[in-house]
Amino acid sequence: MQLTSQDSTAPSPLGPQGIPSLPGAQKQGRAQKQAKQPRGTPAAPSANPLQEEINSVSRRLRVLEERYINLRRRLQVIDENLLSSHKKLGGDIKIIREGFTDAKRELAQLRQTATLILKELAGCARRSEIQVLDKYLSLWDPTSFVSYEEAERIARRITAEHKASQESPTAGQE
Repeated sequence: MQLTSQDSTAPSPLGPQGIPSLPGAQKQGRAQKQAKQPRGTPAAPSANPLQEEINSVSRRLRVLEERYINLRRRLQVIDENLLSSHKKLGGDIKIIREGFTDAKRELAQLRQTATLILKELAGCARRSEIQVLDKYLSLWDPTSFVSYEEAERIARRITAEHKASQESPTAGQE
């Protein structure tokens, strides 16, 4: 159905005295007319079904616009949350990568230390070699060996005894 100037009962941009009215003034006028009508009572039937259809479409359009605005707000909140989560995850990933780098570095140091320890242990005597030395030591019994000082004392005593024995027989023959 097309709207013609004859069918139109739309409000005129002119006020009651023929003076152009402001857009806000029309809204206030509608609000005052709606405020006078008690709630819960149906609106008076309009004489023009086209006007009723326009009003119905206008209400539905406002509802859809509100839904659209609400959806945009929700989408904006979701986008902000997504960005903050992405930023936080990026920071967490960076920390984890640094942790892996530190762990790799420490592992390399441990490997190097273990290699040095193995080289040192390779130069040490083995258990079988120590057991062979133990057998030789128990066989020789180094505790029965004479020390240098003891050997000197024994040598002095023997020489003194030997001198004394040589001097005594000659003293008895004279």
